[in-house]
Amino acid sequence: MKQSVHCPSEEFLKGISNIFHPIGDNSFFINHNCFLVKNHIVVPYQIYLLVDYFEGSISNIAPFKLEDILIFDNFIMIVGLDLLTGEEEGRNEYLINNDGCSFKLVDFDSLKDIMNNKEVKSMCEKD
Repeated sequence: MKQSVHCPSEEFLKGISNIFHPIGDNSFFINHNCFLVKNHIVVPYQIYLLVDYFEGSISNIAPFKLEDILIFDNFIMIVGLDLLTGEEEGRNEYLINNDGCSFKLVDFDSLKDIMNNKEVKSMCEKD
């Protein structure tokens, strides 16, 4: 049986370099709407919040220790440990041309910024 070899197109490689690439020190630049991380930098073995969505609403939030990031075809996949359940978890999303997310990976600096912005907005609405 002849095995087919899939070589990524030049367009795909150019698109992926604007979205995802290693930057040294075991960290990655990720410019993707499913990753709410400061300066678009994700570091394996750091703890993040994993936010799951179902039908447009948040369905679960858990502390998540990111173990690996994988790219295959047009997908980005994260693998790590749910710190509430102790179970290995994985999520994936389209890498390019993605309009929505079934999950978001959020670092604590970004969460703090979101919460501070909500508080300021709430205070301004009271005035």
